[in-house]
Amino acid sequence: MNNKKSIFYFLFALFIIMLNSSVFAQKKSIDHTDYAKWETLKNTAISENGSYVSYEIQPLKGDTYLYIYNVQNQSLDSIYRAKSAKFSKDEKWMVYKIETGYDTLRKLKLEKVNRKKWPKDSIGIYNLQTGSIQKIADVKSFEFDQDHNVLTYLVNTNDALPVV
Repeated sequence: MNNKKSIFYFLFALFIIMLNSSVFAQKKSIDHTDYAKWETLKNTAISENGSYVSYEIQPLKGDTYLYIYNVQNQSLDSIYRAKSAKFSKDEKWMVYKIETGYDTLRKLKLEKVNRKKWPKDSIGIYNLQTGSIQKIADVKSFEFDQDHNVLTYLVNTNDALPVV
């Protein structure tokens, strides 16, 4: 009787091991639908004293999200269609580029609209203390000065320069 019991436990243990190995052996193959779900981590930035961290998550197709992590209170905020964040040295401001939406650009491209008529990018000025955002439209580029406290930006103009 004892021999039958030990054979039963042995066979039961063998069955469990085979069941587990067959469950873990089945791997899902990757196809083109999985590739479309991939995202890329880009443009990480850390503020001067390390109180804030920003990074972008960019899908293969679609709009980018900019994430801002406050290290002190461990809060995470996100901004849709934002990228290329830069912090001021005093950690009061973060400036970033706001892109035109992926769907908007795709529609304009399919309709073969002249690129000069496409919407231009903007910038967002994020107050890190209050969370308020000020947006400035039609900005070509932006940069902080060497001390990272003064913001300068170049605006797109539709006015033709006068010929002198």
